[in-house]
Amino acid sequence: MRGSRQRGDGSVTTARNRLATNTSGAATSSSTPTATVVCPHLVDELAGVLHRPKFRPFLTIDESDQAVELLARVAEHHDDPSDVPLWSRDPNDDYLLALAVDAEAAALVSGDKDLTTVEAGDMTVLTPAALLELLESHDAQPAEQGPPGDV
Repeated sequence: MRGSRQRGDGSVTTARNRLATNTSGAATSSSTPTATVVCPHLVDELAGVLHRPKFRPFLTIDESDQAVELLARVAEHHDDPSDVPLWSRDPNDDYLLALAVDAEAAALVSGDKDLTTVEAGDMTVLTPAALLELLESHDAQPAEQGPPGDV
């Protein structure tokens, strides 16, 4: 894993008009299709991180493995980013930003302060709480109606 320490801060989720999140939350909206974006490095990192003892109160090892398998099954797969600029205080996290950029995501969601404080061009980094707030505001808005007769 590129000799990096594992942090487990995310994957990227995209919408066709690209909203990116990590595995802390899934961006969904009745009017915006979303997809989770991963790369091999991210899937490997997440598997290792979820096996850490600090996650045992929340997930068993089997549940962790099932979560990673589900993510790998439903995600939009991208290659590991090959061009990873130095953006954050922790260069081991920069591949997540590069993945989001490569996937043309509008945002990356992470609770990692090394990522939430970064400025990487037009990339927006949201905390999981900010993502939930954004999703709740979308849920509070009436769904867009299609043309008459649309089913």
